[in-house]
Formats: sequence, C-alpha cells, structure tokens
Amino acid sequence: MARRNASDQPERTGYEITKQDVASSQLSTAVWLWANDWDPVSVHVLASAAAEVVGVLRRTNTELPVQSEILTSLASEFDERFESYLRTSFNFMKHGARDAASTLRFNPNESEWVIYHACVDYLAAFGVAPPEALLFLVYMTDEWPWLVRQGATDPVRALREEARRNAQADKVGRPDVARALMNLHRFGSHLREVGEHDHPLIRDAKSPPS
Repeated sequence: MARRNASDQPERTGYEITKQDVASSQLSTAVWLWANDWDPVSVHVLASAAAEVVGVLRRTNTELPVQSEILTSLASEFDERFESYLRTSFNFMKHGARDAASTLRFNPNESEWVIYHACVDYLAAFGVAPPEALLFLVYMTDEWPWLVRQGATDPVRALREEARRNAQADKVGRPDVARALMNLHRFGSHLREVGEHDHPLIRDAKSPPS
C-alpha cells in the first residue's frame, strides 16, 4: 500500500486558531460549567486539556515571558495534588480503547485544582488571562488563602474584595462566580449593542455554553 503524504490530505477550510485560542476557549468554558455545577466530567476534561496546552507553552515558549506576580506569590502545595489528578482522571476520560471495561472513582472537587493550575500556567505563558480565569482565581484564593504567600503582592485582592461586597458575604462562593460570569456576559452583550467592539470584554469574554 502506498504511503500517504501530508500533501495528500484535503485542504482545510475555516479560520485559523492559535494554541492560546484553544486554551482560552477550553479554560473559559470549564469555568462556566464549574460555576453553574454542570457536567463535572466535561469540566475536568476541558480544564485538563487547557492545562496540558498551557503547561507546554509555559515551559517551552521563550518569547512569552512570565509577567504575572501571582506566579511568585503561590505556595507550592498544589503541585503534588495536580500531578495525580490530571494524569489519572484525564487519561481515563480521554482514552476509549484502553481498558474499556474499567471504572474510575472520580471526585469532581479534583477539577478545581486542575482549573487552578491551568489558570496559573495561562498567566505564566501569556501574561494575561481570560476574565473567567481571573474570577476563578478570586474564588480559589479566597477558599484557600495559603495559595498566596504571606507578604507577597496579592494580584486578585481588589477583585476579591469587590466580589465579597457584591455577594454581601465574608467569602466568595461558587454561586457568586456564576452570577459574576452572567453579569460579565450581559455587560459584553451591551457593549456589542452600542458598538464597543474593541473593549477587552468583547475580545476576551466567552458567552455561556448553550
């Protein structure tokens, strides 16, 4: 049988996307689903895929220097948890032919650490993050204060304080993130209606999953 060359493949149509586009879409959708407590398996797969993409870019892309202070303010305890969560659960969920009859005891709370890791690596790779990722970091650093080292600059402090005021609570919960995301989407829709197409929320914010 003749070997097929890359030139034999049909020409692709559609539009160009980058690895950043892919990671941003996966991460933003994962946060939307998580915040609304929808489909924990999809949350884990999307977050793990985003973490895999940005993890490689963080390590190999020398043209994208680390810009965010959050990377130097994080404690290191989450690393061991993340390695176990990502490799075990994600590999089980994405491979159909391997051990087809096997089962997995899955704790959806694992996904929070995978999303967190993806948010951190996204900031490391690009120096920016989707607004959904920033809102998730507000929740995580409020739930787990040790993630910000004592004496370090807290990069989401102002966002966290605003979220607490809006929630009229001492802590930011998952429902508060869901409400903030919906308000973000509504504000983005308003900006589109009035023609503000260059606003960062228009470029970066993702619509809620249908």
